[in-house]
Amino acid sequence: MNRAAPPSDLEALQTIGQGATPLDPTDLPAIYRALRRGVGHEAVTDANVDELIGLAQQHDDAKTELLLREWRTACGADPKAPVLPPRASPQR
Repeated sequence: MNRAAPPSDLEALQTIGQGATPLDPTDLPAIYRALRRGVGHEAVTDANVDELIGLAQQHDDAKTELLLREWRTACGADPKAPVLPPRASPQR
């Protein structure tokens, strides 16, 4: 029997804008994979952002972790955001 292979995550995500069902906000692994591919931002919510940051940390994925921390900061204060040292005045 010749069965078609199921679509890859990327193929499934590419159809989201074409009327496909959006990502389930509770399917954290799928959202994380989508974010790694540069899509799926619409599935990040206040309820799942901390867990997604945890997934990024587990995978040593600083880029996705930063993206999620920025998202959370834009939506409110991020208590774990790094504090940058004050800029030194230029020497004259």
